[in-house]
Amino acid sequence: MALLRSLTVIRENTGSLLNTFNNDLDPAFVLHQALSPSPEDADNLLVQTIADAFSSLYFYQNKPALKTCKFVDAWVDKQSFQQSQLSIGKNSTQATFTLSAEERKKWLRVGYPLFLQDMYETTKNIEASEAQKIVANLDQKKALFNPIKKCFSLDGADMDVVNKKFAMLTHHKSLFFPSDEYLPCLMPGCVIKSEAEEYFVCIQQACDCLRIPSSGRKFLFLPLEESSQNFDIVLKNNNSDEMLTLAVIHKTSYNIETLDFKPDAGGTVIKAQKENQKIYFKTKDGKKYFWLCDLKEDFYLKIINEYAQKLTRVGIEQSEWLRRS
Repeated sequence: MALLRSLTVIRENTGSLLNTFNNDLDPAFVLHQALSPSPEDADNLLVQTIADAFSSLYFYQNKPALKTCKFVDAWVDKQSFQQSQLSIGKNSTQATFTLSAEERKKWLRVGYPLFLQDMYETTKNIEASEAQKIVANLDQKKALFNPIKKCFSLDGADMDVVNKKFAMLTHHKSLFFPSDEYLPCLMPGCVIKSEAEEYFVCIQQACDCLRIPSSGRKFLFLPLEESSQNFDIVLKNNNSDEMLTLAVIHKTSYNIETLDFKPDAGGTVIKAQKENQKIYFKTKDGKKYFWLCDLKEDFYLKIINEYAQKLTRVGIEQSEWLRRS
């Protein structure tokens, strides 16, 4: 329903979009392309600008009118959930709450802190301030996530797969597999896999991924490792049904990897190649690295920022007594 509403907003505002991207701007765009070393640079800017316009239109026109609450309420009424009770806490804070459809709808309207506080007040017969402290303490100790995540699991549904698919929507730029006519370029946030099943995410600055000399350029990557817990990225393995959960290895600054690439003749970016429905980048020494996905900008910038914090650490020599005190 949210998607249909969003499409409606775009259709209703077609006139505004056409006015925004009017033909008076044509000379400015043509000049921009004329001044760009590569015409593809101009195309990329235009695509990004149009995408940003759609995003802004959704935010300013659609978000206030989306009103998902009524749709969520209707959805809750129709579902058969795996769990009818919520048990949280230990010892003096332990409590078990029965979850009816109405209670679930209230939960989704007010948020879990207020909902759990109300449930504690009712079942434990305690003051609101005490219930608030209990819930805040449980939340701080990360004791709520595991019990809560089962409360909206559906009978007959593989919730692990569903959650992974939804997570991919939130941090993948490449929501759709590229068409035969389009091949990705190596840019920051690009996740690749070597022929030896090693995973990497590109953290090269965006400006250093463009206008690459014919001699080539080295690209910076952080390694990824498969992890079932505390992972950062969820993706499909080479457009298959296999779901991977990967953690970024950036605990230390020296985990960084460099790979040397060279553009095609006449090119100024590192463009992928396609073979047997697999998309890959080839290094100077002929090694293949298969393209898996592109991460959204905010997401990969967070990864880069966390790595940059490791680089700012200052190591000094000092008295061991002082260091340990």
